[in-house]
Amino acid sequence: MADSFYIPESVNELLDLLLELKKEHLYILSGGSNLLINDQKRYAHIIYMKSVDCSFENYGNGLFYIGASVRIQKVIKEVNEAGFGGFEELIGLPALFGGVVYMNAGIGGKEHPKFNISDFVLRVKVIDKSDWKIKWIDRADCDFDYRKSVFQLDGFIILGAEVQLDEQMPEISKEIIRKRQAVIKDSQEFLKGTFGSIFAESNRNVRNLVALTHKKKGGVSFGTKNTNWFLNDGNASFEDAIYLIHKCESMHKLFRQPISREVIVWE
Repeated sequence: MADSFYIPESVNELLDLLLELKKEHLYILSGGSNLLINDQKRYAHIIYMKSVDCSFENYGNGLFYIGASVRIQKVIKEVNEAGFGGFEELIGLPALFGGVVYMNAGIGGKEHPKFNISDFVLRVKVIDKSDWKIKWIDRADCDFDYRKSVFQLDGFIILGAEVQLDEQMPEISKEIIRKRQAVIKDSQEFLKGTFGSIFAESNRNVRNLVALTHKKKGGVSFGTKNTNWFLNDGNASFEDAIYLIHKCESMHKLFRQPISREVIVWE
């Protein structure tokens, strides 16, 4: 799949690598970006952000810097122990913080979101791919929208972000997490292979109709609890998943219903 797969262990190491490969086509891999990768394609260079910036800094009064490589579960634990909170319900995401910002992850649908991570972000630390320099981008310039951000246009690499959180007693945080974990277990395909939500915007009735007529393709099937999720039986391929995505999109077009992808596809 990848001719070269890199796991830089610091920002400086990442910068050196980018300067070396800047004329090459690069793919940045984080966690939590709802990614579907073409398993029939070879990629020249993939950079995994797992270890680039694992820093967590508490500046006081609810202001934190969180590195892109910190898992969201650790972020939640650290801010809760410091007596702050706000996004505990992201506890179930298999995500690094950079991926959370990239996708503007949150809770709730497009029409009535409970919150998005952009509600807490003050500014984002990035590498600008136009000149390979480290910069800060203020929230107003991040073009955050429902599961969208300027970072999806591939002009920047997220290194971390500053967030501002409200005070919250640890007991309240624990109760929010407990309730969210119960919801996840009840409403999601718990511990089954999936890349997360497929569509940021779609019609549930149309999705359900497609699921009735095309319940499974190869190793991919629609979720039984939520047809906005696909399940992998262990033998799924990219072609299986993209086939069902295209079926949903064409059916929405037939019924003149809006649809947009949340999953990021490496064609």
